[in-house]
Amino acid sequence: MSNEHDLNNSILQTNVDKHKYHVLFYKIIILSFLAIMICYADRSNIATAIIQMQREFNWSQSTKGMLLSSFYWGYTFIQIPSGYLSKKYGGYKLLLYAVGLWSLFTFLTPLASKNMMVLVFCRVLMGISEGISFPAIHDIIANYILHEDQSKSVSIITTSSYIGTVLANYLTPIIVTQLGWEYAFYIFGLVGMIWCLPWSLLLNLSENNNIDENNDDNNNDDDVDIQEDVSFSEIPWKKIFQTKQIWAIIINQWCGSYGFYVLLNWIPSFYLSKGLELENQGLFLMLPFLFQGIIGFFSGFLADKLLTKGVSPTKVRQIFQHIGMIFPAIFLSLIIILPLNIYQIAGLLTLAIGMNAFTLSGVSVYHLDIAPQYSSILFSIGNTFGNLPGIIGVYFTGFLIDNYNSWEIIFLIAIFNYLIGSVAWFLLARGKVSL
Repeated sequence: MSNEHDLNNSILQTNVDKHKYHVLFYKIIILSFLAIMICYADRSNIATAIIQMQREFNWSQSTKGMLLSSFYWGYTFIQIPSGYLSKKYGGYKLLLYAVGLWSLFTFLTPLASKNMMVLVFCRVLMGISEGISFPAIHDIIANYILHEDQSKSVSIITTSSYIGTVLANYLTPIIVTQLGWEYAFYIFGLVGMIWCLPWSLLLNLSENNNIDENNDDNNNDDDVDIQEDVSFSEIPWKKIFQTKQIWAIIINQWCGSYGFYVLLNWIPSFYLSKGLELENQGLFLMLPFLFQGIIGFFSGFLADKLLTKGVSPTKVRQIFQHIGMIFPAIFLSLIIILPLNIYQIAGLLTLAIGMNAFTLSGVSVYHLDIAPQYSSILFSIGNTFGNLPGIIGVYFTGFLIDNYNSWEIIFLIAIFNYLIGSVAWFLLARGKVSL
């Protein structure tokens, strides 16, 4: 165990100076919030910029889909290893390296675009770098933030992912049309590099933070969850994959993410096919993810309130997951069935993407209910399957457009996934788990 982690643990086990702790707390929250916001902005801006890139380089829709999906090759690959890396090297240092690397690869994207293989490799490395971010931040929260502040820390920082997507979807069309698509990557990459400076100062401050160890009032087993480390071989892998509730998580992470990633990456192209030019798309691209962020933030509070009123965790997870899967399927179906203008289509897409955020209080936290002792492992497993649609679905969408030129088929596949996920959740996400 590193000296950094020894210090981290002491923060949770001693009565630290309250002023110093609160200064440290707000620096961690603000800069982690900005890191995830930059993370999601950097991964999202290419969905808009690629429209101009496609025109310049004369790419097919299949090539476009392959390029959009390449980010998720790296992002998916690193999910399980990233938890181990955070534990071994410490989240503070790892997040600094991750932000620095993905910002560099973002900045280098225009140069890499001269050769398709180099560009794909650049996107894969960017995905690997970004895939480390959330595990690193969860390590930081676990080791530097007091237990009673951890839930709100996760909620606040997670909300920044939606804000990053909103900013990218609003600003990228403006940057692309006013300055050129290259500047979308230059500007966003430079912002991430600038972020590294205050985080480096925070890192030095945290490692040298003086902690008052004279009072151990906070060293209370009732307040701090202690989990012993287990080796890779001691994890009950066979039993995990024989448990129906784990398959409820796996299936729903795939099904929910399929619709999300396809819409995230292909909405600008869809609007273009409807005659909405890139320079007019900013508001249309921003609203769905703004609504999603609002729904996700408040659904967590609503779920917690139901739990405090005595509603069982199983019922709460069932209700919120079904809302987050069935309503997007309904709204996408209406887009296919009804004769709609562009504003009505945009409204239904906003509702479809936004309502999916109810799953944050369903499948996204279910592993904490059923097996908290293996929560990080189950999170990594679910997140791995949840990112596979970023590889398969995003590429497959480009193939379908090239060969069938039908957005109805694309929406039908997303609808099918949402409904299959809901059925699987109803059948599998219930009962006790023994691992």
